[in-house]
Amino acid sequence: MNPAQAKFVPETEAAVHWGLMSSGLSPDISTNFLVCNAGTSTTDIALYHVSGRSPLQLQERENSPSQCIEAGLALITDALLNDLVGRLPVLTRDDGNSAALRDGVMKTVQTFGTPEEMAVAKETKEMLPRVIIAQHFNSEIAKIIAAIDKLKANNKPQFLLLFGDFGRNPYFQSRLRDRYEPDMQITNAGGKHIKSAAIFSFLQPAVVARTARWTCGVNIKVPYNDNDREHRGRPLIYGADGTFVPHGWNQIVAMGTLVGDKQEHKRRYCRSYDTPNEYLADFEVDLYTADEAVASTKWMFDCNGSILPGFRKICTVTANMSNLEGRLPSRFGPTRRKYYYLDFEVAIRLGTASPEARILWEEDGKEISGPATTIPVVLT
Repeated sequence: MNPAQAKFVPETEAAVHWGLMSSGLSPDISTNFLVCNAGTSTTDIALYHVSGRSPLQLQERENSPSQCIEAGLALITDALLNDLVGRLPVLTRDDGNSAALRDGVMKTVQTFGTPEEMAVAKETKEMLPRVIIAQHFNSEIAKIIAAIDKLKANNKPQFLLLFGDFGRNPYFQSRLRDRYEPDMQITNAGGKHIKSAAIFSFLQPAVVARTARWTCGVNIKVPYNDNDREHRGRPLIYGADGTFVPHGWNQIVAMGTLVGDKQEHKRRYCRSYDTPNEYLADFEVDLYTADEAVASTKWMFDCNGSILPGFRKICTVTANMSNLEGRLPSRFGPTRRKYYYLDFEVAIRLGTASPEARILWEEDGKEISGPATTIPVVLT
């Protein structure tokens, strides 16, 4: 199969389609609800708003982006395994990698809170008292509850659809019910139908708008201003088009922005060259994400050229602009030196299940698009 034909569906979207269909729920227009897909290593949580019923239309809430956190059954298993190893006598100490030991711990985790809990291996129960197991469960559950509370605030969801291997655990379910019911109903929607759910959500998509779960932008050069103290002490770039300070931060999409299916967020940029014959067949733009703490800053790098904490390169968007080689327009800079320039746009689309970015430019008055680049998932 051509990789370009692959379509990716976020787990929460696959889950919400399947959950509404299998549970028989038919929420009214303007209803808010949550989807929590708690699996083995990660938990995906999203808040949806019903904007239409015939056909069903769902959209995420602005300023309430979905979250993907590291929390799940496998992390509980690993923590208990380390705990168990530490409790074994020195002469029988195991490094934690034996299949028998791990299988025993996995069974302990999988049956915790179920009628089969008392049937787990005796030696495992003796070494791992129930209170210890509950502590590790509660540690993972606390992370999930914190993420739910963040999305729940000011949105008043009526119910929560719970999915995944961890989501089926009765102890986890009881913790959620104790915290949220009766204000928000907890509905166990199952966890073994993700493939069918993905197909269903592809054939009958209901999510029509998504919220950016990260701030995304590019590294730019900023026109030098001698009166700006932040420009002093930084390296400068001298060119025919002027004097610039490198490594400025320019946002394209801010976290929490709601973007519809057919919408794109675009920013226009310009690059300058000394010659009209610049090689443009492998034109590239690097995309970066910014944590909340640095999203509103002006700079991506410090004065020594080191990237600041909180910024991460996530992908490179490419384009073949070779048709423009030898045809770049020219103009004169502030010192009357001639230079050549290339105007282009970077467009980010969140309205697809897989966020994408592409480069746009003009040739002979027509807009040309480079190939779409899938933006990788960023854990929150």
